[in-house]
Amino acid sequence: KEKIKYATFRVDAKDLSVINILEEEGFRVVDGYLILVKELGKERQRDIGIKIRGARFADIKKLQEDIGPTFIYSRFFNDPLISKNSAVKMHKIWIENCIRGKAAEKVYVAEMNKQVIGFIAVEINGNEGHIPLIGISPKYRGRKISQELTLYAINNWFTKKRAKSVKIETQITNIPAIRAYENLGFRITDSALTLRWTQKT
Repeated sequence: KEKIKYATFRVDAKDLSVINILEEEGFRVVDGYLILVKELGKERQRDIGIKIRGARFADIKKLQEDIGPTFIYSRFFNDPLISKNSAVKMHKIWIENCIRGKAAEKVYVAEMNKQVIGFIAVEINGNEGHIPLIGISPKYRGRKISQELTLYAINNWFTKKRAKSVKIETQITNIPAIRAYENLGFRITDSALTLRWTQKT
């Protein structure tokens, strides 16, 4: 009735009854992800040669071009019904919406040699912080930049907002991200599935 052609639903991986009902209605599993949580305290940061500051609207295009195509583990890239170009476009829109305050409360960027090379988006619900999106330019991966952005956000935003913990989700297949978060003290607390429905033509 609403002329919706594509819909997704995230459900706890243990909730088999809901999963079965969704599958009976034509939903199909396209993604699995883990929920990781870290209890907060003062975190020690290291000097790895980056500058961290609040994002500006002028950063949007650079982040979109460098990082938008790199979220290859996401549900958009994993769904065979979504083209790669469309998946990239979705992430570019997501990045912009975070910086414009539509999909996050605050965004920080990392700079190296005066070049923007990564970002972290943050928000809070009650006393639980959340990281909806984080990305690093491919040229600078493997240098612990995402970890430093996370620690910076904990010390300079989540703590000031009196968050007691921080949550982040990542795909089950994204082993590098899972290891990076666990090295920061995040622990896996739950898992979920993303199911997709599309209108039959």
